[in-house]
Amino acid sequence: MLHGCPIMRKRMQSLPGAPFCAIWLLVCLLSACGGGGGAEAVVQARVLSVSTFGVLEGGSGLRNMVLTVNLSSPLPAPMALTYYTAPAGPGVPNAAGFATAGASCGAGVDHIAVSPASPASVMLPAGVQVAEVPLPITCGDAAFEPNEVFQLHWSAEGASGELLVSIINDDPGGLNSPGVPTVLGGAPAFGRDTHPFTSSDLDGARGFSFADADAGGCRVDRVTGLTWAVLDPGAYTHAAISFVVSGANAASLCSFSDWRVPGAEELASLVDHTKAPPAALNADAGASLATWMAGKYWSADARAGSINDQLVVDYSSQGEIGFLARTSAAQLRLVRGIPLADPCEAMRFTVHGDGTVSDLQTGLMWKQCPEGLGGAACDSGTPIDTGTTDPVLHLALVNSSPVLSGLGYADWRIPSRNELASLICRNAPAAPLVNGVVFPGTDAMEFLTSTGNPFGLWWFVDFGIEGVVDTAGVGGRRLRLVRAGQ
Repeated sequence: MLHGCPIMRKRMQSLPGAPFCAIWLLVCLLSACGGGGGAEAVVQARVLSVSTFGVLEGGSGLRNMVLTVNLSSPLPAPMALTYYTAPAGPGVPNAAGFATAGASCGAGVDHIAVSPASPASVMLPAGVQVAEVPLPITCGDAAFEPNEVFQLHWSAEGASGELLVSIINDDPGGLNSPGVPTVLGGAPAFGRDTHPFTSSDLDGARGFSFADADAGGCRVDRVTGLTWAVLDPGAYTHAAISFVVSGANAASLCSFSDWRVPGAEELASLVDHTKAPPAALNADAGASLATWMAGKYWSADARAGSINDQLVVDYSSQGEIGFLARTSAAQLRLVRGIPLADPCEAMRFTVHGDGTVSDLQTGLMWKQCPEGLGGAACDSGTPIDTGTTDPVLHLALVNSSPVLSGLGYADWRIPSRNELASLICRNAPAAPLVNGVVFPGTDAMEFLTSTGNPFGLWWFVDFGIEGVVDTAGVGGRRLRLVRAGQ
């Protein structure tokens, strides 16, 4: 019987008193004795990795997220994979970016809670080496909220691990990404097109998503929810633009009669910051020269403290926000839809009392104080200057100390140009142009953003009386940090 294992047979015969047949059988099975018809070893498949892209939120009901399970070899028999869920961060009310668990889908519930005491399980079928496993665990809704995360713990055949699962928002109401593929410090850009589920060049440049309306006569921004006219009626003084708006509404442009002049931040939301003049800066320009924007465009916002000047966005430069005398002529592009709530109003924000603020309109969470300052009134310390403090290194230090400087979080980042500009209080009678109760300690200074331009400069937002949004070098700016988002 031992002709397939001659060496092993010789060794085993030399063992005094050994139960010869039993030991031979055990050793041959473990060592996979070969040749001459010996028994073959059964190799158990091992779990090499478990991963997920997350899940697109969807409009309603229970949604499947898909796990990808990679095994060392095809499964000889079905294998059970068990899982349970856990929060991904602090349980602060309205803590932007963290999903809320519940027993079933309903108002405010982002995913189904699965207890570690009663984990759920799913079977991997025999014969597979790569298994795509649907888990009915996330909940859809039609309300805008930031991308959110939760933890999924899994185990199978002695292997285990945990995943940070992203629920990707697909509802309108957030802020456009500025288009740039990387931000200050080399981190990936935030925006609708930064995730595999929502990334597509067919609906606009990176970070944007547009769809034609009324056979192309207008265009819907599927990120902000705004609808834009695609043609400019011409250049007008500020006094004349009310007649243009009235004419568009009387004519029911694209079947709508609620057209208006866009706010400065709305108008700037169309700027693709990867482009430089003379290319069309507006991300929705598409292939038609007729939709290109060039020159200065009127906004609905007056220059703070002035009765003669109006804010404009310059599409012949870099898309910066400046101002122009109202007696001058400028271009006009009409918009319709619900504008962002006024950042001058405290009701737009939730102040958590721990140094953080949630913006209920954009889904972002902000640090109340500029970096370097602390205390309830942000009146202790010295605000950092990005000319003497490297903002990228400072950000890394904040996130390396979530209990202290991170205020309980480790995913702070430098805000994009559009995110930071969303805090400008254009109706303030004096500088700084920000809600001083919600954001105390904010100087009438320029604050750095993470958005670059094609010329190696970085966008800043000036909370001084002019409210300019423009570009410069990194140095000499204040810094405020943000977390969560699309």
